[in-house]
Amino acid sequence: MFHFLIDKTTNLLHRAMDLRSVKHQATISNIANQETPEYKAKELDFKKAIRDFLPLPIEGPLATTDYDHMLHTVKLTQTHKEHFPVNGLVRPAEEYVLPSTDGTTREDRNNVNAEQEMARLAENNLMFNASSQIISGKFLRLKGAIREGR
Repeated sequence: MFHFLIDKTTNLLHRAMDLRSVKHQATISNIANQETPEYKAKELDFKKAIRDFLPLPIEGPLATTDYDHMLHTVKLTQTHKEHFPVNGLVRPAEEYVLPSTDGTTREDRNNVNAEQEMARLAENNLMFNASSQIISGKFLRLKGAIREGR
């Protein structure tokens, strides 16, 4: 109904927060299972999930050199459910949670490094809160504009 109020940045931040929430769940699961024999740590491939969410495939670092570059999208047709998401179809964030590629394991074949997981958790919380504050600021400005009648 109010889709015109939500811009591409807000949509991207919303997706990032969804991904951060799933990453948080994977990380706390890793921490909870740090003493479980043969448990393999899981991690969310955040960069791949964001690249898949963006309208065009982007190679290299995620950057834009011109504001208008991110505004244009290509109209695509999905011929098979596994090809690519189009027309609002977005892969669930849980599909990006994969076994950790870290090859180090202990004697019990568990590869969870508690210190590393705690650092990931802190970074993830910081990034989630930053995204939340940006979205909150956007809506506060919108609310102010509505109140002022501009």
